[in-house]
Amino acid sequence: MRASEEKGVIRRLIIVGIDGLDYDLIVGWELKHLLQRDYGRITVPISDKGIPLSPQVWGSFLKGEYLNNNFKFEVKHRNNTIYNILRAIRRVVPLSLGLSKRIHKPIEHSRFPELNFKTFIDFPGVREVNAPYYSFDYKSFEISFKYRQGILSINDCIAGLEKILLNKQKLIIKEMEEDDKSKVIFFFIHALDVLQHFIFVKGPKFLRRYYAELDNFLYEVNKIGDDRIIVVSDHGFDFETGTHSMTGFYSCNEVIKPKPKDITDFYGIVRDFLQKVGG
Repeated sequence: MRASEEKGVIRRLIIVGIDGLDYDLIVGWELKHLLQRDYGRITVPISDKGIPLSPQVWGSFLKGEYLNNNFKFEVKHRNNTIYNILRAIRRVVPLSLGLSKRIHKPIEHSRFPELNFKTFIDFPGVREVNAPYYSFDYKSFEISFKYRQGILSINDCIAGLEKILLNKQKLIIKEMEEDDKSKVIFFFIHALDVLQHFIFVKGPKFLRRYYAELDNFLYEVNKIGDDRIIVVSDHGFDFETGTHSMTGFYSCNEVIKPKPKDITDFYGIVRDFLQKVGG
């Protein structure tokens, strides 16, 4: 039994958002630390493209209500001489020359748009680490962009994303151990989703070790202190189509009442927790 259950005291609320974490894979592989005590699928907004899109889903999660389908990444392309030369070469030379099989127009910036509304992160006592729309570092996107430009191979991208994924887990452990003031901390991990987009053609079995590492990571998170731990994902992955699946996932080390059914329900969970602990 957890100390928090014995004393009825919860030190903090820790929310770990993991982009693309797939419900079916977690259940199928019986990853008990990711499943925790309470878990299930959650409904998420579906974009006009017919699938969940992360900017809209995470924005809805933070705001506590669905954002409309016009809420998208800000993307700017730049004129690039090297890109134009490579594209011309590809038209006449059927060789990759170690580059990507397709040469895409380089992207200079792709950013979450600036918010014009408040979210639960703006509540007193709440802190975020690498959250979308706040301090997100875009490292996983930068790797993907370099692949599209032909700068990195698929193997280079996978290696880079693996490093980011592990570093984010280490960062969360470190921040949890050092932060004794915040009442709520929201952490965000994005690299898993990008990894799945690169590896999905090989099948889900090639992702198992990443999920196993995340499962062990949740075990370590739960050992740190008397915290309520919630894991949330914005969607899973459809390995037949190579696109996002239609529902998200959540788990908690304690039973949540009422049971969350939608990505927007966590706004109220944060608000109610702060009210209970005097936030």
